Amino acid sequence: NKEFNEGGAIINGRVFLINYINSSVYPNLIVKDTTFAQEQEIYLTYGNHEFYDERIRTQYDGTFSFSNLIKGDYKVFLYSEDVSGGTEDIVKMFETTISDDIQVIDLGDIYIEQL
Repeated sequence: NKEFNEGGAIINGRVFLINYINSSVYPNLIVKDTTFAQEQEIYLTYGNHEFYDERIRTQYDGTFSFSNLIKGDYKVFLYSEDVSGGTEDIVKMFETTISDDIQVIDLGDIYIEQL
């Protein structure tokens, strides 16, 4: 049996942070800017594991990459602030399947929010 990180596949993406003007109020939020989400924690779960298998942080340009992955089902998730006034963060979840040992899955641009 191989561990989840003993393959040749990659899951990557880029995270952007939408910042709002402090004086704006939901549902009429005003965007101040959108920047690369630096040092944002990204989690990876393999198969039906109940706890995440790997946690990394985004780079200076918002990119992240989980490498050396084996075939199987994966969940990638991160958290975004609930700008509607809720007290808990919102989970952004992406499910994907790696079918070959050498495969690159690009989750593309992911946007999170912060007041």
